[in-house]
Amino acid sequence: MLWLKIQKITVKSSKTDSYEVPNSWQGKYSSLQVIGDKNGGANSSLLSENPDLLVELENVIQLKPKLIHVIRNPFDIITTVTFRKFEKRKITDPPSDEDLLPMIEKFLLRADSVMKIKSQGNFEIFDLYHEDFIKNPKFNLEKLIAFLGVDADNDYLEACSSIVYSSPHKSRLRIEWPEELIKYVESKLLKYPFLKHYKYSN
Repeated sequence: MLWLKIQKITVKSSKTDSYEVPNSWQGKYSSLQVIGDKNGGANSSLLSENPDLLVELENVIQLKPKLIHVIRNPFDIITTVTFRKFEKRKITDPPSDEDLLPMIEKFLLRADSVMKIKSQGNFEIFDLYHEDFIKNPKFNLEKLIAFLGVDADNDYLEACSSIVYSSPHKSRLRIEWPEELIKYVESKLLKYPFLKHYKYSN
């Protein structure tokens, strides 16, 4: 996927997310400055299986990739992917503890992959916290664009900021997480510097 500057951000939506930025080029460009792709969970899994993929990408594009690491409350991520799995299988019953457990382990494996890449220090990584971005989208988007080495005028920043959610969506509240499972996940998160501050309650 190609886009000029940044087009993929958290947006207001009803059923299907729309990433369209008002008065923007949306998929068109005059001078291509950034190429990129968004598929965080799948990419983490692929890199876990084949750590050399980033090196292969660098060889193909002849540029050092910059990684944008979008971080969100793990309880929301785990709940969301569990529900998506249920929707694909057309299961209408709410997820149980047993349904959450494999998604928890999958999430932790992906977190391991991210931490390994971070510890190797071979690529620049920008940690973008979902909650911070929603709280101050213009400021955080400006920092992200600077990280990518491109410029954005105020009109562009304002347009992007105008479509961001007013508050984070707490997917975890869609089901009743058992206390034992909450404690288990929170204990596991302590291993990861970029996740250890997250709690079910925040």
